Amino acid sequence: FPAWLAYALFTARDPYPKTAAFVYLAPALMDWLDGAWARANGENAGKAGKIGDPIVDKLIVLGWLLFFAFQGVFSWSLFWAMAGLEVFSTGVYFVRLDRLEGANWYGGAKKVVQDSCVLLAILGQGELAVLALKIALGFSVASSLAKAWQSRAQSSLPGQQQATC
Repeated sequence: FPAWLAYALFTARDPYPKTAAFVYLAPALMDWLDGAWARANGENAGKAGKIGDPIVDKLIVLGWLLFFAFQGVFSWSLFWAMAGLEVFSTGVYFVRLDRLEGANWYGGAKKVVQDSCVLLAILGQGELAVLALKIALGFSVASSLAKAWQSRAQSSLPGQQQATC
């Protein structure tokens, strides 16, 4: 809901970009704090939370990036690169439903930078928003590589037997 409200404020006949940025930032901060709190206290939202939260986060960010691509703030190639990486990383995440884990450090940093990118674009700082999106792309690649490396390292631990058909 806050993402829709921020969009409505930003695209109104008389736009309110600062208010829209605040409305976007407040739930983003709560999302970051909620995740940090849960990890620090060993709380687990269960499978539904581990599936729903990243999907909602990605839909919100990609929705804003799509809007700003239509506005010419971002090139379409940047948008499609980020969207493709999000789809790929989500696919990898869901293939491993039996052992869902939260985002690694790079994935968390990517989300913070993506939110910063959206905020900068809302506030009319297009060049900085493009830079933030490029940094988010780098974190997305690093996150996927780290997850792949972690998965490979875990599957080759000594003493583990691999099933054969």
